Amino acid sequence: MKAKKFPSIAEQVREGAADLDGWIRGDTRFRVTIAGKDGSRSTFNATHAELEEIKTHRAVALKKIRSAMHMSQSGFARLLHVATGTLKGWEIARRAVPEHVYRLAELARDIPAARKYLEATASDGTEKRKPIGTKQIKSSPRGLGPKARSATSKKRAAHA
Repeated sequence: MKAKKFPSIAEQVREGAADLDGWIRGDTRFRVTIAGKDGSRSTFNATHAELEEIKTHRAVALKKIRSAMHMSQSGFARLLHVATGTLKGWEIARRAVPEHVYRLAELARDIPAARKYLEATASDGTEKRKPIGTKQIKSSPRGLGPKARSATSKKRAAHA
């Protein structure tokens, strides 16, 4: 029995790059799944141009929602709990608007209580956030361990 020969990593990368190039040119279609308003999912094959059209449509729709609510970009970004730069990127279709954000914007536009709640919980950006992954370090009552206290005391004595 012969051993099966697998393509090298370089061959796989070249093949993937050729597929991607074909997709961007419109020669190749990839399988895409998009969530609908009603929670359903649509799966279809699409070219790069077709996906860009969908992304642009969602960006224009988000901008229309913001305009209908008579809000500035910074105010709308605070309402959606995202950075203003992120909202700007979505509105010019640099990035696709996530489904959950689009639905949240629709809720804020259509249901006054939802908008009121989002406004009440919106951040003004002034509070300090604790970086992810940091730990609280427990210290002695004076804030320093015994070795550090003695070293600090020696430094103070030297300067006195």
